[in-house]
Amino acid sequence: MMRNALLLSLLLSTQAFAAALPVTWSLAGEWRVHDANDPAFDGVSASTADWRTLRVPANWYSDGLDHQGALWYRHSFTLPEQSADTLATLVFDGVDYLADVTLNGQRLAHHEGYYQRFPVDVSQALRRHNQLTVRVDSPFEDPKTIWPLHKTMVKGVLNQHDTRPGGAWSAQGQDANSGGIWAPVRLHLSRGAAIDEIILRPQWQQGLAKPMLRAEIRYRAKQAGPVTLRLAAKPDNFYGRDYRQEFPVTLETGDSKVLTVTLPMEAARLWWPVGHGKPNLYRVRASLIDRQGVMDTAVTRTGLRKMEEAPDNKGWRINDKRLFVKGSNYIGSPWLGTMTRARYRQDFELVTGMNANAIRVHGHVAGRALYDVADEMGLMIWQDVPLQWGYNNSSEFADNAARQTREMVAQFGNSPAIVAWGGHNEPPWNSPWMEKRFKDWNKDLNRELTQKVADALAEDTSRIVHRYSAVEEHYWQGWYFGTMRDVLAPAKTGIITEFGAQALPRLSTLKTIIPASEMWPKSTDAKDPGWDRWKYHNFQPFQTFGFAKVPRGENIQQTIDNTQRYQAELVAMAAESYRRQRYQPVTALFHFMFVETWPSINWGVVDYLRQPKAGYYALQTAYQPLLPSIEPVTANWQTNKANILRLWAINDSWSACEKCTLKWRITQNDSSLESGELPLTLEADSGQMVKELSVTPTAPGEVKIAYWIEDQQGKVVGKNARVEAVTAAP
Repeated sequence: MMRNALLLSLLLSTQAFAAALPVTWSLAGEWRVHDANDPAFDGVSASTADWRTLRVPANWYSDGLDHQGALWYRHSFTLPEQSADTLATLVFDGVDYLADVTLNGQRLAHHEGYYQRFPVDVSQALRRHNQLTVRVDSPFEDPKTIWPLHKTMVKGVLNQHDTRPGGAWSAQGQDANSGGIWAPVRLHLSRGAAIDEIILRPQWQQGLAKPMLRAEIRYRAKQAGPVTLRLAAKPDNFYGRDYRQEFPVTLETGDSKVLTVTLPMEAARLWWPVGHGKPNLYRVRASLIDRQGVMDTAVTRTGLRKMEEAPDNKGWRINDKRLFVKGSNYIGSPWLGTMTRARYRQDFELVTGMNANAIRVHGHVAGRALYDVADEMGLMIWQDVPLQWGYNNSSEFADNAARQTREMVAQFGNSPAIVAWGGHNEPPWNSPWMEKRFKDWNKDLNRELTQKVADALAEDTSRIVHRYSAVEEHYWQGWYFGTMRDVLAPAKTGIITEFGAQALPRLSTLKTIIPASEMWPKSTDAKDPGWDRWKYHNFQPFQTFGFAKVPRGENIQQTIDNTQRYQAELVAMAAESYRRQRYQPVTALFHFMFVETWPSINWGVVDYLRQPKAGYYALQTAYQPLLPSIEPVTANWQTNKANILRLWAINDSWSACEKCTLKWRITQNDSSLESGELPLTLEADSGQMVKELSVTPTAPGEVKIAYWIEDQQGKVVGKNARVEAVTAAP
């Protein structure tokens, strides 16, 4: 800590400040911490001699401190004396969950919310030698009275979820607390004014060829008066034209004032999603300038894209082009400070490698690196608010959640990758299954909360708003109800935000989760205590063995293979079924879920060590842009009977597959039962049933179905396969 203070002192000088303002320094490093759960302990004035160190930024759990509740943070730094017109701002990018900021004994700010950036004006409290104290509180909520149905924090999956340590409902469901100063902290010095936020939204009144960029500049000023606002947009990931304009404006004193201007950007390049074009990005710089020069400057990044939902469930349109959304639910980690740009990029390369074009950031707001990488890769995002199941039912809590929602929209809305906002996930009033679990559930619980949050989201007209995620959109056939083949039934909603099944990871991964002594419980009975550790790591033995009836096998490798086979078959059957129903009624589908978030056993098609399961490759096939889809009409194939299947051709791309050839071959024991081919042009953005086949095997055993699409040059541009088990007819 002293080393950081001395280094900062050496680096800075009064002359350097005078010449370099505005300037920003990171306060990352080793901070001192102490338990703050004892209200009698004053962490502002106490000696830090016996305090331990903790990294900032980091979640305290991931940095080695398993803690619930409040924690004192202390940090010292040294600066030269500043001139009278200097504005000094501490900028916190994310503190989970409550933060009280004190500098040199002066309490300056209280903030609630784990994902928001918040500035603290420290101009009057700043000295040469500075002691910064932050009391961070991430409370443990009483499971008997508050948690989980009446939660009081807007933390979504970080406070309760099926994939958290301990699971969604157990007494351990709040283990491994996500609290801490998990995102960067910076000291920013400017002259006379400070820009706290730049909020950008594209405007399309003059069409795609003449976009305009509306900029809302949130600032603070020491003195009122006329200045110049310079706004410039420069290509960030391509070579092209710059846009720049200066606007005469008048500053006002006081907290969080706003300037609004519009920058014409004729012929600007648009942002396109993966598979459909380049995700062109612009770096936008806003500067306040007076007669002495630059007072403050802030830089952000955005992309220009038009996003809208066509009427009558005819699909989502980006830049006036319809596209079908194929995605997966995503939680990178319960400890957001562990997720770097490199880790997000690794995950998103796997996502796009699966032929998905979107993720649903499920029930939480992630670190800013996620949105930066998605912007760069063209990966579309459905962004949820952090509301999962039940909460405090008061109007005050609903207002608080709506306020935090507006902060989310403002601070993350510059990201062109975010194409949709999603509201409350499975609100209690829409979740009758809760009646069986909670005695104090009622059919109107959290209606006001859902409504106010939805209304806050709807204030952003630059993207699609899905007011809440309803249980009717969660297609859990084959896992929580029904059978796997129920996914072949007509969908009841245009948007499907959850479907899937669990599967064990590969054995090498599983050995890092479950000790050898507990690898083989005595039975498949979910009440067998041998499954207790497995349940803590999110595995569901009842659904696996009792409901889905996945065979356990003779050893753990067979169990792994059987669960992965079941997951792969279910997600492939579901995804192909919903793609065959494109716009009748399905517009977008999000599998649940992409990656496992910690050493767990859950619905991920990629395990927590980022090793794909069989389900990953099944979705990779089902999500192909050119999909030769096999519809399994006959459920149970029998000998000497006509067994029916249908062949479909689906083209989600924006270009036709001219004069393609569809080919198929059906074999049993290497003998051909059926084969054929069909020349056909697959129009852009289209899907159709092209052939119904009747197959009559004469012997029991496996029937293999191969179906593929070749282009004019004979290159395979889409392929699929399916195996049907044939039994002897009675």
